[in-house]
Amino acid sequence: MEPSTPTSPSPSNIIRLDLTSLTPSPIPTSSPTPILSPTPIQYHESPDEFVQGGITYVKRAIIARKDFRQGINHVDRLIVAESVQYIRDSDKKEVYYCHECRVGKSKQELFVINGTSRIRNHLEQKHQIDPQSGIKRKGSKESVEKFKELLIRWIVYCHIAFFQLENQYFRELLLFLNPALLNHLPKAAKTIRSWVMNAFISKKQQLREDLHHSRSRISISFDLWTSPNPYAILGVVAMWIDTTGMRRVTALGMRRIYGEHTGENLGSVVLELLEEYDISGDQIGYFMLDNASANDTAVEFILKDLCPWMKSKQRRHRRLRCLGHVINLCCQAFLMGRNCEKYLAKLEKHHQRGDYTKVEELWKKFGCLGRLHNLVRYIRLTPQRREEFATIIIGGDLSQFDGLELIQNNSTRWNSWFYSITRALNVRERLELFSARHVPGKGSVGIANFKLDGQHWFELEKIELALKDFYAATLLSEGKKTSLADWFSTLDCLLREISETKDHYHDIHTEDDNNFTWKYLQGCADAAWLKCVEYYNNQQLNWQNRFPEDTDLPPAYYAAQILDPYRKWGWFRQEWVLHGDEEKKRWFENAQLAVKHLWETEYKGRYPVEMLPPPARKERDPDPAFDRQREHKRIRIDAPVSTTDLYEQYISTDRLHNEEAGCNEAIAYWLSRYDSQRDLARFALDMFAISPMSDECERLFSSAKLTIVDRRGRLKADIIEACECLRAWYGKPQAEGNSDIEDNQTRPDHSDHWLRPLKQATKRLEGRGKSGAFGAIAEVIPVFEYLLGVYEDRLQSYEDVIHDEHTESPEDHLAINLRAALVKAREYYNKLDLSPAYYAATILHPRYKSYLDAAWADKPDWLESSNRKFQHLWAEYKSLPKSRLRPKVRHNDIDDAINSFIEPAGLTENEEDEYEAWKRSEPIASEGVDPIKYWVGLRDRYPSLSKFAIDMLSIPGSSCECERLFSELGDLLEPRRRSISPQLLAAIQCDRRWIRAGFGSGEVPVKEAISDEEMDAKYGVHKWDIS
Repeated sequence: MEPSTPTSPSPSNIIRLDLTSLTPSPIPTSSPTPILSPTPIQYHESPDEFVQGGITYVKRAIIARKDFRQGINHVDRLIVAESVQYIRDSDKKEVYYCHECRVGKSKQELFVINGTSRIRNHLEQKHQIDPQSGIKRKGSKESVEKFKELLIRWIVYCHIAFFQLENQYFRELLLFLNPALLNHLPKAAKTIRSWVMNAFISKKQQLREDLHHSRSRISISFDLWTSPNPYAILGVVAMWIDTTGMRRVTALGMRRIYGEHTGENLGSVVLELLEEYDISGDQIGYFMLDNASANDTAVEFILKDLCPWMKSKQRRHRRLRCLGHVINLCCQAFLMGRNCEKYLAKLEKHHQRGDYTKVEELWKKFGCLGRLHNLVRYIRLTPQRREEFATIIIGGDLSQFDGLELIQNNSTRWNSWFYSITRALNVRERLELFSARHVPGKGSVGIANFKLDGQHWFELEKIELALKDFYAATLLSEGKKTSLADWFSTLDCLLREISETKDHYHDIHTEDDNNFTWKYLQGCADAAWLKCVEYYNNQQLNWQNRFPEDTDLPPAYYAAQILDPYRKWGWFRQEWVLHGDEEKKRWFENAQLAVKHLWETEYKGRYPVEMLPPPARKERDPDPAFDRQREHKRIRIDAPVSTTDLYEQYISTDRLHNEEAGCNEAIAYWLSRYDSQRDLARFALDMFAISPMSDECERLFSSAKLTIVDRRGRLKADIIEACECLRAWYGKPQAEGNSDIEDNQTRPDHSDHWLRPLKQATKRLEGRGKSGAFGAIAEVIPVFEYLLGVYEDRLQSYEDVIHDEHTESPEDHLAINLRAALVKAREYYNKLDLSPAYYAATILHPRYKSYLDAAWADKPDWLESSNRKFQHLWAEYKSLPKSRLRPKVRHNDIDDAINSFIEPAGLTENEEDEYEAWKRSEPIASEGVDPIKYWVGLRDRYPSLSKFAIDMLSIPGSSCECERLFSELGDLLEPRRRSISPQLLAAIQCDRRWIRAGFGSGEVPVKEAISDEEMDAKYGVHKWDIS
């Protein structure tokens, strides 16, 4: 008979075996180390009586301490003291009761109380409970599996070779840490390989299930790579939104490609991988790929197989272009002209043949760029020349650049020319000294043919300035915070920047026709502009012009942006409609039709909202009186369901206003509507799941290159795929506290971490000057001091950084950019000295009156100079006639005697200077004081100084109020109000701002009101255009 169960257990009935305070004995080395659960076990109270085997057992009280035998082991003593005993009714013997047997619904063994050895063995062997601590061990199988998982994760993430686990020194290290680990550690690398493959298969099955429950379609990115072995490997990545609403970019696989790299061959490999993950045609989304022509054919091949119902145009519109590659092509056109592809092909051919003389000759055709390329390559080619360049020290203000090495441009790395030119400009003086001093070896021509003169350096400066636009566009498109919604606006901004650069160079070349530099730069800008226009106008996006009837961009580019509730069609109206360009207006109309057609053909009505079944009706009181009451309250006629199109309804409403909202906020918006507007939400989530770039494949290849090192060149394609996919699926460690880890030591967060002080400073100086707390001119000097102090401290962490040529490490350009920011901040900080108003406002602030005395304590010359200018300005106010003081309230003699003690006397003309008196006698105000109100309250005591202070402190710290005016005007001037006159526009906007500021609140006195005729005569209102 099963033991009875307590009917109502309560927290007070919980029995807890807690022996953790005891010191455990050493664990035998012959057995594996157990893994313990973190807390002792807790049980409900045992029954008072139960029957087993036809015998009744009755619970008795816990054994008293006086019954303990002398010399009993301290562990056994605690087991006996904390255990529960029963009396067997048949022979009245006392037995032990096992809670674990009861929990596991096992038969009680009921050991007779006679020592504790049998109890200890029972707990350890049957239930894996440590009798010393009362903590339950995990099963040995579970322990082994956990050890395998942790070992595999470490191996794949850190690119550890499998044979390293066979190394005797490594095994001795583990033996020293815990001898029991050797029982789990495999002895052969083949075992590790099988473990990795099994883990890959298990994780792959989990990913397959996650993909099946995704909240969006699954978009794909793939790219081809030649590994060091060498294999042709295709990396495939999925982009989707999971059930939790997280945007996921996940590796699906890395497959070896056999044979020609045709579109059909690539497509068949991708299809095979999609079938392994059970991704069907209904689940497949878009393809974000680079500009290789084989990718066009691959997408066509894949979609014909997965989605046979699709029309040709629909399949073409599923192929999207990687924004990073588009930007890189425009950048190459700027650097190498319109025929850059031809030149790059020639360079690659000569380089593969090892004909470096022809490579050098070909680079000479590219002016200053070719000279720089050849010069950098010449210096980096031998260790001796590198050392010669490294020994050149400039010192002084340029000492920060003395430790830097040169960076070679690379045709396969985006923005490599920007890094190379920026580094060269930073070490220009060292390069010039090297060119002047270097003596080439015997048989070497040296650098005579590619020295850089002043004209070349001037051209490099202009090119570097233009390349910053490409660099910024690339960085802003990377990462997890961007989506396809940023694709079009980024390309549009880049086109505008290139266009302005082109026009600038053209104007200068027209004025100075003999200057070769401007002609050369104009040609660069023209080539970049033409390349960008090709993609912007869809001449390249239209599948290499093979379908002239299909002249429109894939509507996904537009849909992603307008389905952002914080943008909608606002950006397109702003850029395409409001400027009055008829051609762009047609673009706008076509884009609207394309998005609506996409909605109607692929989403509308496809995802019905799942209706929950109605709850079961409860039995009701049969009393007729109650029935009549319920029937009267019941709704008999359902309200008509709105037939409004969800997309049209969404577009017709105003966009949400949050300038800092990004992709994550837009996804959260649509997830909140997933159950109520399923069709439209799926439409939006499909778009936001897509990254604007295919850079995740490049990250896979960068990691795989570290896996396939020389000593692991025989790795097969299947284990390469398993290692790299597992590494991507495991992700980065959540916490890395080891100071030896490179990422923690040299790679701080160089986005938010470095820009946060600037953001805080900007916010501090914004606001309304009238508030006096933030945004006033008195904040300017303290804010500058804060910024300079923060960045000077952070720059010190780079003093010991070894600057090398690895451009993928941000420490070089971070330190350089940080120094550049400091130089710019100091430059403008010094310009504050041009106006004494900054210093005056700071020291007249009741909270900051002594701030500069402390902040500039080590700069006495600054204090002396600023005080001298302040006194000169103060003298102008002292010379002004003082305002008439209010008449003094008349008191009797007793009041005068009292007030002489509690009220400070006012100053007379013969007394000390007002400023000196205020500085000496008035205490520093508390934090949060309103300085304007403070000085208004002191006007009677310090009439001239208060006027001086209020004049200074009422000056805003920035001119952002004008920007606010313009921002509101942009909202006011919607398309239907474009003809509003300037006078009416000014009247509306000024009235809005004055009301908000509190001016003119309340009714205007009758004596100040003027008639309509007087208003018309004074302002000419009848001439205003109020349409």
